[in-house]
Amino acid sequence: PQSISVITAAKVADQASQTMQDALRYTAGVRSELYGMDNRGDWFSMRGGSEGSVLVDGLRLPLGTGYGNIRNEPYAFERIEVIRGPASVIAGQNGPGGVVNLVSKRPHADGLSEIGVQYGSYDHRQIQLDINDSLNPANTLLYRVVALGRDTGTQVDHADEQRTLFAPSMIWSPYAGTVFTAYAEYQKDRSDNTNAFFPINGTLERAPNGRIPMSTFIGEPDWDRYGGTRKRGGWELTQTLTDTWTLRHRLRHDRLEGDQLSMYANWLDGYVDANGEADPNGTYLNRTWYGNEETLRVTNADLLFEGKLRTGNVEHTLLVGADTLKSDDESTFSNGDATPLDVYNPVYGSFPKPAVTGESTVVEGRNLGLLLQDQIKIDQRCVLIAGLRQDRLKSRVEDESVKDRVVSKK
Repeated sequence: PQSISVITAAKVADQASQTMQDALRYTAGVRSELYGMDNRGDWFSMRGGSEGSVLVDGLRLPLGTGYGNIRNEPYAFERIEVIRGPASVIAGQNGPGGVVNLVSKRPHADGLSEIGVQYGSYDHRQIQLDINDSLNPANTLLYRVVALGRDTGTQVDHADEQRTLFAPSMIWSPYAGTVFTAYAEYQKDRSDNTNAFFPINGTLERAPNGRIPMSTFIGEPDWDRYGGTRKRGGWELTQTLTDTWTLRHRLRHDRLEGDQLSMYANWLDGYVDANGEADPNGTYLNRTWYGNEETLRVTNADLLFEGKLRTGNVEHTLLVGADTLKSDDESTFSNGDATPLDVYNPVYGSFPKPAVTGESTVVEGRNLGLLLQDQIKIDQRCVLIAGLRQDRLKSRVEDESVKDRVVSKK
């Protein structure tokens, strides 16, 4: 018995949510947009301020060590499940506030075809496609194709965003009680950075020269970039074994290549003059450039047995099984000082494109978890949950900058 909120695809469409942060904005117990308008990731926290863990179709979402992450597209999901409270038995290590599970759009027997076009503020243009149908009269072979293309500006000058998504899937039900699903996904994102980290004087509070315009872009339009490509594939199998036992198996592989090259304002320095020297009445802010290039490979899998048993007026829903995760992440990071920028009347082009030449860091992770859970319902009025989980984790870190190798087991 846990508190759960479900955000349906219809609600996402009604709210015209463009990001997961938008979709979670009105959910109790969730605080989204922790860094304001920030297109580098979907930042949110849950009960108690704990960082929100994310699952996709019940398997952990791969995250890299840097900013080489591809944000999830709300249009690709049938619903978003927000599970409040501890859920480590079924989800593995996560914060005590809860988890968010993204349920992908999959084929179903009801025919569905949708083509949508959007145009809006900041020259927002989008076309989307969702087709679901059967390949035979018996409905034992179903397919679904979800696709989206977006090209939009933002409230920040020069910070345009582009996205391409293509996600086909197929369900095969050869026998009663057997359902096999295969799916793939390709997503490519390209954008410029919207978050500048401006100081409080000039944003929330007035500065000597007034408030900084919300449209001010802190980077260099000629080379600022953020995004990458994600390729995803996997399968799911549900097999009814007996009247009381069901086998469930899922496997997913993600391949991600992402990079970022951008700037942020050195707000701690305060306002400066054109030479970067302190000036309380200045209109310039010092800047720092930073870049990250990342390649990530993640394979997730689980094997679960679910049993529904009854003894007198006591019902048991048993869950026993294992899950595993294999992750290989290589990233390169560089940063340095850049020229100051007049944030009230910006003139760009004073700082050429830098090279990301930092030392590489390689992080390898292997995890195996065993779980057992029993949901006990007594007389249809009292519900108890008991669970056990044990994880074995092995990680290896290689950092060229210090020529160090760290191996840990737990």
